[in-house]
Amino acid sequence: MQWAGGRWARIEVRVANPIGTGAADLRRTGFAPVGRDMYFTVSTDAPQPYDIWWKVRNYGPDAENAHGLRGQITPGRGPRIHERTRYRGRHYVEVWIVKDGKVVASDHHDVVIR
Repeated sequence: MQWAGGRWARIEVRVANPIGTGAADLRRTGFAPVGRDMYFTVSTDAPQPYDIWWKVRNYGPDAENAHGLRGQITPGRGPRIHERTRYRGRHYVEVWIVKDGKVVASDHHDVVIR
């Protein structure tokens, strides 16, 4: 997403294959199976220094029944995060690039788990 200042951020997601033979791009496949490792990376054109804030949102019956609902915003995790697919349903990941206390770029990525 591009902000008024012209800065952008983009989340890329790689879903690991179960036998360690590479990874697939989640935007291309459209979904990830349960039990896979996912690697999220953000790219941005914002000049450093900046902070990166991530939000991983799990919801739906599978997450709720397993007490796995979440959606907190976490600052300072760096440009890469690792998550494991646990709950079937529609979830999402968001990222914000924060510079001098202001959001200068962000992105949203849907995560469908089957």
